[in-house]
Amino acid sequence: MINKLTPPIAAHNTSTHSPSHMVSPPPILFQPTIVIDASLSVDIHMFLLNFGTICNTAFFGTTISCWVIACLQWVWGYHLGIAYSMPLLHNLVCFCVYVYV
Repeated sequence: MINKLTPPIAAHNTSTHSPSHMVSPPPILFQPTIVIDASLSVDIHMFLLNFGTICNTAFFGTTISCWVIACLQWVWGYHLGIAYSMPLLHNLVCFCVYVYV
């Protein structure tokens, strides 16, 4: 029985070049070797001890990035007229909700 969710394997017919007839390689092939090596050689005990620090760094880094991009969008839209014009508070709320939800 053929699974309808998986794409068919491309035959050796060279006239079929559409992406729907090709099989995509697994995503692990596109990972850089340093990322794979780092993820396989991580010390689980140290990772779990530093998990709070890792989460805090990710949260504050994402929050700072949201604020910087929202402020740049506000300046480009409200003052320069290059982007869509919205008040600063709307930019901050919309962008942070978009990133965190």
